[in-house]
Amino acid sequence: MQNHFPPKSIHIRGDNIIQMMDLQKAKKQMDMLTKVAVLLWLIGFLLVLGAIFREFFGDKSDDPDDVASRVLLTMKLGGIGFTLAAIFLTLLVIIKALTMMP
Repeated sequence: MQNHFPPKSIHIRGDNIIQMMDLQKAKKQMDMLTKVAVLLWLIGFLLVLGAIFREFFGDKSDDPDDVASRVLLTMKLGGIGFTLAAIFLTLLVIIKALTMMP
């Protein structure tokens, strides 16, 4: 059995192989960060959507110290926080991709 990798017509230096391995590692890391950002965005979106649904179709109470109003405020702020975290992670992935370009 002959080993056909790398082909004889292509000469790859060791530095290029290391750079390609680093690029593959960085791409995998960027993919993972993107997946985490999407997950955080989905959680934030669902929290905000649930808060809007609860505000318009939920129980109406005028008491500001009511548990429902506290839950509604927590859902809004939590959803906004998760969405902002997703935006910052996405920006981090974009910056990392831009720094990899020659």
